[in-house]
Amino acid sequence: MDAWASRIVYGTPDRVTESVNHVQAATGADEIILVPEAHSLDALARSTELIADVYGTLDTAAGKAA
Repeated sequence: MDAWASRIVYGTPDRVTESVNHVQAATGADEIILVPEAHSLDALARSTELIADVYGTLDTAAGKAA
């Protein structure tokens, strides 16, 4: 359970970005899957927007206009 819980990332956009970047650097992963969870659909949409603001979307990652 502790190993699973240690992989949960939450907090401010800056904290989440720092944590995700740390995981990427520590593992050398070229892809990280994020599974946002929230208490409402609006909160889930906002979390997804904040992640996309930092990392882009599939369209922007492929060099296309979002």
